[in-house]
Amino acid sequence: MPRKRQIMRNPNNYGTIKKLSGNRRRPWMVGVNPKINDKGTYTYDILGYYEDRTEAMIALAEYNKNPVDLTNKNITFEEVYRLYYEDKYVKSKKKLSKASETSTRTAFNNCKEIHNRKFLDLRHSDLQQVIDDCPLRHASLELILTLFKGMYAFAMKEDITQRNHAEFVKINIEDDDEHGVRFTNESVASLWEHTEVFPFTKVILIYLYTGWRAREFSEMKKESIDLDNMIMTGGLKTKAGKNRVVPIHPKIQGFVRELYNASDNEYILPSKKGAMSYFKLYTYFMQTLSDVGIKEKYTLHDCRHTFDSWLDDAGVPNTIRNLLMGHSGEGIDEKVYIHKTIEQLREAIEKLP
Repeated sequence: MPRKRQIMRNPNNYGTIKKLSGNRRRPWMVGVNPKINDKGTYTYDILGYYEDRTEAMIALAEYNKNPVDLTNKNITFEEVYRLYYEDKYVKSKKKLSKASETSTRTAFNNCKEIHNRKFLDLRHSDLQQVIDDCPLRHASLELILTLFKGMYAFAMKEDITQRNHAEFVKINIEDDDEHGVRFTNESVASLWEHTEVFPFTKVILIYLYTGWRAREFSEMKKESIDLDNMIMTGGLKTKAGKNRVVPIHPKIQGFVRELYNASDNEYILPSKKGAMSYFKLYTYFMQTLSDVGIKEKYTLHDCRHTFDSWLDDAGVPNTIRNLLMGHSGEGIDEKVYIHKTIEQLREAIEKLP
């Protein structure tokens, strides 16, 4: 007779996995920290509930590798948010702007469906569902995504969780490129007049003369910038928008070189942890507009809208314009940047005011 396959048993005090009865969304229960009660039977602290045995086994293995404090097992998303908010805006010695605080509160209010959910029960799919179901514009979704990433970084630092479920959450809609407010000639002139007084004006002018989306430039690595040929390669969001080439306008070449040489890590806009965050970028943007006396209520996206408007004013052909903007269009689905094409892009860029 064939021998029965033996199931390897877990080490003592490793924990247990049980499938609960009934029609449950997450029937697999993981228990840890076994204890013997007055009746002589084992009781466990509940680590969590999972959709299948494999997920449960992974959770148990990760817990034994890095045990977490299960006093937080019932903490809700809202409670973690309160702790995160206090750590970021109250206890921190670094004072952030009111705009940053408002953006964080707004993002939290836009994900009410998970406020009362247990934080440790949330998975990537839950966070992604919040983003996918939100009817707001792309900019609002970016704030929610930034909140998720900030909260999970805080929760891991405080040993509330060992898993970053926000890491692979993404925005699945195209950016709102067709809308925006064009910078007036007076606003642009004011930026040029203050480049030596307020250095961040140089970053805003780079956005105006390249058309990059906010995160496309803030998360750009220096390896994507060719200072010899004065071109940038980058892009996010859509197929047409990725890996696009934007020549650097002569007026901002010195600014780009200055940022490149000043960066102390691989990103053109660096921070201690990598690339500059959207919150910091937005804060600097708003503060700089105020510093130079610009009263209009511009957004970072308005730089991109202004760039597109300038191309249109200059009579740049739609094919070249779409390549620079990263829009899909006839004849550019399989774009190949030959020397002639790059020169056409450069000619278009140099028509900007």
